[in-house]
Amino acid sequence: MLKLLTGGALAAVLVVVVPSLPAVADPAGSSASAPEVASATTAEPSPVSSESAAAAAGDALAAAGEVFDGVPASSHPTLGQQPPAEAEPDATVTLRDLAMRLPDLPTSRERRSAQRILQRPTDGDVSQTGEPKYTVDAAVTCTTSVCVHWVENDANAPTGSDGDPATIPSWVSTTLSTVDSVYTTETRTLGYRAPLTDVSAADNGGDGRLDVYLADVSGAGLFGYCVPDDPAQDTNRSVSGYCVLDNDFASAQYGTAHTPLQNLQVTAAHEIFHTVQFAYDWTEDLWLMEGTAAWIEDELFDGVDDNRRYLAISPLAASDLPLDFSSDQWAGYGSWAFWRFLSEWMAPRGASEDQTVIRQVWEAAAGSTYSTAALGRVLAAQGTSLAEALTVFGIWNRNPGQFYTEGRAYHATPLLARRTFTRGSRSLRTHVTRLHHLAQRFVRFTPGTSLRGHWRLRVAVAMPARSRGSHAWLVVHRRSGGVGAYPVPLNRSGDGARTVGFDRRTTAYVELSLVNASTRFTCGRRTYLTCAGVPLDDGLQSAFAARVTR
Repeated sequence: MLKLLTGGALAAVLVVVVPSLPAVADPAGSSASAPEVASATTAEPSPVSSESAAAAAGDALAAAGEVFDGVPASSHPTLGQQPPAEAEPDATVTLRDLAMRLPDLPTSRERRSAQRILQRPTDGDVSQTGEPKYTVDAAVTCTTSVCVHWVENDANAPTGSDGDPATIPSWVSTTLSTVDSVYTTETRTLGYRAPLTDVSAADNGGDGRLDVYLADVSGAGLFGYCVPDDPAQDTNRSVSGYCVLDNDFASAQYGTAHTPLQNLQVTAAHEIFHTVQFAYDWTEDLWLMEGTAAWIEDELFDGVDDNRRYLAISPLAASDLPLDFSSDQWAGYGSWAFWRFLSEWMAPRGASEDQTVIRQVWEAAAGSTYSTAALGRVLAAQGTSLAEALTVFGIWNRNPGQFYTEGRAYHATPLLARRTFTRGSRSLRTHVTRLHHLAQRFVRFTPGTSLRGHWRLRVAVAMPARSRGSHAWLVVHRRSGGVGAYPVPLNRSGDGARTVGFDRRTTAYVELSLVNASTRFTCGRRTYLTCAGVPLDDGLQSAFAARVTR
């Protein structure tokens, strides 16, 4: 049975699986006018890189040099706006990539340049690409877990600075209490690993506690970032790091969609979680890193909802977007919607979410296990699979207001096509679409007003072989508000069909869900997808046809 809802969710939704029916081909000679069909909404997933390791490292150095010359933070999209087509690269991701590729830089001059970019604001060096560097001695204030560093007398001085390092500006106190609360909630309340001690780092901020530096990064279009700087990171996947946050989040620089405190809160939740992730595997796939970092913003500060701006680059905006899609411009932020879905879908009866399931994924991903493999293990332990989760995710996304706790604020995933059947138009000829890995398409069939009495809908599909991740479902939406999910049984070659009731007195519409749940990759090819790999089952052709009968 396909589990659409948790025990504590909407009781009105009915889940039904009917006995399997034999597959049939589209009826010979059937014809009908073409339905409204949408074109593909996403570009091809990240292509394989043919660069040498040295060339890739050079690109990483060049990208890091561009991090701090971005657009002002106030021009970043806010709630209800779509992100621009060309966005500023994510600083944490770009600097992490530089740290990963630093040993491959071919010259000592390039390696020194990379090291200067990655070093802390207190390293005493001169900024070479716009990265923040303190020009005077820093002051510091700490809790038992974190330390906040700031300066009083240069451009990075926070609001309330009076030139005296012996007095603590109010914004520094606010930052310290916020960061400490975030640290405590993420590591103690939610049970994630604590950031590793940096006591062995060349510049450790004075001791092994997590260090956060305040700097004016708004002019670079940044809210904050974190950098791994563990001396053992060339050989270890679990490493320490430090963070930089803006020195005031002033509304003049960041706009008025959120208050300075709200911007601090969600940025701290997001960036501190990156240092938590570094403790599991700092080289992990971007969609897992950035998706769960955006997800946890909402866990800690539910009323801010800043992560909703990334719904425009999520599977809710384009179901043909691979779930693990990332790029050098948008590093997987939109995948937070999947992690929100997963935490709610896995909720125990009577609860709104399972706050442990994302942690379970990170625990499974610690070390060399990549994202989809870790996710698959966690789902298998729950008696389900990634293919089933992806299918239900799609059903939720077609009706977010009915399933998600905050779904009334989400937009529904677009349809590929829709068709209304009538007495005079009872069949749909074969149509073809293509599916990327970890993606899906939806086609809606609606009974017209002339279909009076008892009718049935027969849908036939011809998909790639089941071994390549093919799945199909018919989702019946009843006028009562109930939803029934029926699998289309596929043979080994990927062909199948299913018949469901189509009585317009009880059926509002039926949607065909075509799913490519493949997680097969050739890993280590320097893409931004799962395991930095090339998917083996992308762009595969699937065909569908339908007809109504008495």
